[in-house]
Amino acid sequence: MHKIIVVGGVIGAYGAKFLVENNEVTLIEEHKNEEQPVHCAGLISKSGFERLKINPDKFILNKVRGAKFFSQNISFEIRTNETKAYVINRKMFDNELLNSAIDSGVKFINERAIDIQVGENFTVRTKKNEFKAKNLVMATGANYKLHRKLNLMVPKFLNALQYEIFAECESDMVELHLTKDFFAWLIPVRGYTRVGIAGYGNVKEKLDTFIKNLKQHRKVGEILARQAGLIPIYAPKFKTEYKFSDLNLRLAGDAAAQVKATTGGGVVMGCLAARHLADKNYENGWRKEIGNELYLHLMLRKFLNRKSIRYDDMLLLANKHKHIFYSADMDIASKLLKNLTAEFVRHPLMIIDIFKILF
Repeated sequence: MHKIIVVGGVIGAYGAKFLVENNEVTLIEEHKNEEQPVHCAGLISKSGFERLKINPDKFILNKVRGAKFFSQNISFEIRTNETKAYVINRKMFDNELLNSAIDSGVKFINERAIDIQVGENFTVRTKKNEFKAKNLVMATGANYKLHRKLNLMVPKFLNALQYEIFAECESDMVELHLTKDFFAWLIPVRGYTRVGIAGYGNVKEKLDTFIKNLKQHRKVGEILARQAGLIPIYAPKFKTEYKFSDLNLRLAGDAAAQVKATTGGGVVMGCLAARHLADKNYENGWRKEIGNELYLHLMLRKFLNRKSIRYDDMLLLANKHKHIFYSADMDIASKLLKNLTAEFVRHPLMIIDIFKILF
């Protein structure tokens, strides 16, 4: 049995449940219950919850059955008769996973880790206490202050800003408006909409401009709340396990940039990776399960971010081959690639349309 300190929130809590089966685990997290700030759009796939074996019923705010994509002049939509994703209450979701970890035997310290030092042990300091162990997990989200203190790799990231606001849209359809950096989104909740954007530079200016344009053809109300955060960009060579003499450090979730580069979603992938924290070789374990999927998401993002790409032509092509998207999965990019490959075999002249998109 090893003594393990886990620093971080929802991903750390989920992973701690697997660690505590054979170890003494202390989870240090500053937020609990309604104190937990919201930094994401809160859209998680139905299949993702099934993979994580989590029942989402307690924290569902809305059910989504499809998505609309918009370029400057063209739209494309996937509309199904079944629920594809849930809009969730992140505070309730995070707290559920935290309580589940505590019920499993994880010792919970409701304090903020402000410093980590390396000596004979890892020493994690809060304002009131310090904790020592030879094994440390950092699941600190998209906050890289402690990474820098320990001279760890820090991922590149996008800035994200989201407003909770009334904005006219279909109640069970998500909207994605393509931009050169990333995209803007509309996610319907109950009585309001989460409207946000991610990208480089001044995202407030970009979001305000997007909403101003939205008001030209839809009803848009007053801003009810604002949330901001960072979206780390997955890098295949990003190191998630470190050795300091006989000390072992592991990173999980946003702290490890285990995020889908296509959408910026990190909850499902981060939790899937965190299940391997108890493995003898953590790095190999999580990469074997989701490494290829994260890489494919990255390749798709690089394709979408090409300066020469023409989004109008891309959505026109998507409309011509719409059926390949119905069995796609928000998290598993290889399913879409498999469908696309099969479609290309059936329609080899697709290559002409792809060249139009790129050049």
